Amino acid sequence: METIGGGIVRLVGVELLPCPEDLSFVGQCVRGGVVEVWLRGRADERYAIDAGDVLLVADGDEVVPGTLLARPYVRAIRANLPAGGEAIARWSEALRGGVDEVTGLSNLAFAPGASPMRVELRDITDDRCLAVHEVARDRARPAVADGAVVRRGDRLAVVTAFNLTRACRAFPALRALLDVRPMHGDGTARVAPCDGVVEAIDAEAVIVRATSGALHRVRRPRGRHVMVRAGEAVSAGDALTSGERNHHALLHVWGEARLRDHLLDELRQLLGPTVPRVYLALIVRAMLSGQRIDDPGDTGLARDAVVSRAQLDQLQRAGGRPATATTVLRGLGALTAARRDTRARRASRRLDR
Repeated sequence: METIGGGIVRLVGVELLPCPEDLSFVGQCVRGGVVEVWLRGRADERYAIDAGDVLLVADGDEVVPGTLLARPYVRAIRANLPAGGEAIARWSEALRGGVDEVTGLSNLAFAPGASPMRVELRDITDDRCLAVHEVARDRARPAVADGAVVRRGDRLAVVTAFNLTRACRAFPALRALLDVRPMHGDGTARVAPCDGVVEAIDAEAVIVRATSGALHRVRRPRGRHVMVRAGEAVSAGDALTSGERNHHALLHVWGEARLRDHLLDELRQLLGPTVPRVYLALIVRAMLSGQRIDDPGDTGLARDAVVSRAQLDQLQRAGGRPATATTVLRGLGALTAARRDTRARRASRRLDR
């Protein structure tokens, strides 16, 4: 995570352990917290950090735009012992592999299983349990052998927070989402237009009775499998037929606010916690910035023209009869092409002058 602007760093609820193997690190978080960047007497930026993130800035540091605050890609579980204390690591199950006596390299690994591994840190003198740490065996590998002596801040296990294989599999879905198109070519699903109950299903349509009593007839594409039954309750946006749900249809059914939250959740699932939510919010904001003109008013725009929200607001401030518009969803590729055309038109006007 990098800062957008500059300012003074403030750590909120952050507890750190030292990183003895690399003294250039400020420390590793024991539990999650918040990193704030203060500018002109207020918190201008806030970033959530998780337990295990390696923090690169200290409380009170002055940072410039683009400063890297933490390294979340590889996390570690460290021995949370008193300063100067030592303990013996005892794993709940036997580990696989060992440490090569010649090279000193470790090839330790957990045995397969569903339950998390536990490591107890026991006092050297009286075998008293000083601390207990749990480790998810499917996402981590041990860093110390059973019976090894550890000190405060020593790594007990390394947790991989960024899975390259999973990320590569997510790239096609991410690209389809940002281009606002189905990932697969098998068509899109018809969705429920409102909350209600499926009244009837025939060869051509699915009829939904809204909670208000109104009937909505949703056309059924030929060859599409119906995903609901007559008498079943449905919510607005639920898939009525097979296929992927169309985000344009969800915008019409849900509205802008709910679709924005849905897109943020989808991006978060595809990209994981490595990308700050503020960046994802900027992407979704750009995708929902288009306005299709229903009534141009006195703005001089053409009916059904798609302009940005900022451009429409600028024309509205000129006075006259205001225009009415509907929010449309545009992919990042369409946004890039539209901005390229806008720059070309502006350059052409300058040349004409």
